[in-house]
Amino acid sequence: MRLLFLGDLAYDYSDVKEDIKKIGRTIRENDLRAVINLEGPICDGTERQRIKRGSHLHQGKGVIDVLKELSAIGVTLSNNHMMDFGSLGCRKTIERLDDAGILYCGAGSDIHSAVEPMILKDEMGETAVFNFGWAGEETVYAGKCSYGCSPRENKIVLDNVKHYAVTHPQNSVIVTLHWGFEFNAYPMPYDIDLGHKLLEIPNVRIVIGHHPHCPQTVEEYKGKKIYYSLGNFYFGSRRKKFSMKKFPTEPVDRSNYGIAVVFDTVTGESSEKIVFYDEKKDESYFTECGKMPEKQPDADPLSKDYLKLYRNTALKGNPFLGTDEKMNRKMTAQFNFARNVLRFVPFTNVLLKLVKRK
Repeated sequence: MRLLFLGDLAYDYSDVKEDIKKIGRTIRENDLRAVINLEGPICDGTERQRIKRGSHLHQGKGVIDVLKELSAIGVTLSNNHMMDFGSLGCRKTIERLDDAGILYCGAGSDIHSAVEPMILKDEMGETAVFNFGWAGEETVYAGKCSYGCSPRENKIVLDNVKHYAVTHPQNSVIVTLHWGFEFNAYPMPYDIDLGHKLLEIPNVRIVIGHHPHCPQTVEEYKGKKIYYSLGNFYFGSRRKKFSMKKFPTEPVDRSNYGIAVVFDTVTGESSEKIVFYDEKKDESYFTECGKMPEKQPDADPLSKDYLKLYRNTALKGNPFLGTDEKMNRKMTAQFNFARNVLRFVPFTNVLLKLVKRK
């Protein structure tokens, strides 16, 4: 089976757009089956919203038709938008995917179902796809009896993947992760370390990441690959907003690019296609780009040289998380507290002005 892994999909249209149809034709012509990160629940948006810092996303009525047009065999659900409309939004998503015959992983009615992989079958055997998302960027984890996403916590990720690998030694494993901070061109040591540990598990054939809204590097480790971020695939009417993001280094329009990874489950070989959003045409399409994916540099991820590279290429001043999970949680909590405070600064200023007038 030849799989096509695509990055974030947020589809707020009710019909299937022409550029989606063109991409779908290319996928069918190459005999690929797509696995896509579904960035938000399939619901009508009237469900009760969860209180959060970021925006609330949900999929339009046409997304199931879009997934079928793209030959989607499955979707990943563990991300920072899946629980935007609470348990009801997540439940409706799962029900609609079940009705459409589209597989999924990364979310469920409890922690047990959320961490379960989706099993892709063909005449050559089975491939398990795991999916985990990070609470540091507002992914809501499932509980013992509550809907939510599978946790990107090192112990949980490694324990579940290792257990499956030991109990299903004949099956290949693919791990996808919604990790890292937005608009970073390079991955953090925190994510690099987990990616390496996953590829040290014999059954794990490839590791694929998304969330930063721009492509990150690709690294070969133990003869296998880590794609740290595929970037955006298709963000509906919001694509134009990403075009306004300008990075400090070339290419400055990184958020207009996405990596599509072709993975052969029999040979274990992978290759890349590039998805580009053309702002002038308001159209997304497969194209060539010699600059992407960029190879992960040889520098020690914990070195000052790598830290400098990380900061000089980032669009935002995000923290640099190392391999100490306790310290990472502390730094992330402080960073998010500061972001939440800044979010309410304009509102606070308005209140102060009103008080002064009185």
